[in-house]
Amino acid sequence: MNISNDVICKAFGVSHSNAVMIESLIQECPQSLLMGCEFWGDSGRSKNACVDALQYFSFQIETVMSGNPITDSALVLPPMPGGLIMQLANILGVNSPFKTLLVKKIMLMGALRKSLLHAA
Repeated sequence: MNISNDVICKAFGVSHSNAVMIESLIQECPQSLLMGCEFWGDSGRSKNACVDALQYFSFQIETVMSGNPITDSALVLPPMPGGLIMQLANILGVNSPFKTLLVKKIMLMGALRKSLLHAA
């Protein structure tokens, strides 16, 4: 996926706070949430990814709750939507827990506006 120069200029052309720049990017190009994991935009494949994530985290929780150390498992966590947006946030200096939570909220709202329910 390519992000147009217009979107980049609108998001980063004016001096904004880091969160506002990321919010502008997501508003102008909500599909940017899916960069690197475009399958989350497909209803059938995203449902399967949700099941995979549920199984992965359930195994992790069950292992910890039973007092066993977490080891490598055959379960694989699919790439999560918004990963590249979070990398961008880190590059822009979003490093406090509050600002990180704010960026995650912005991503969630963008996914819901685009009807990417499984990605949300």
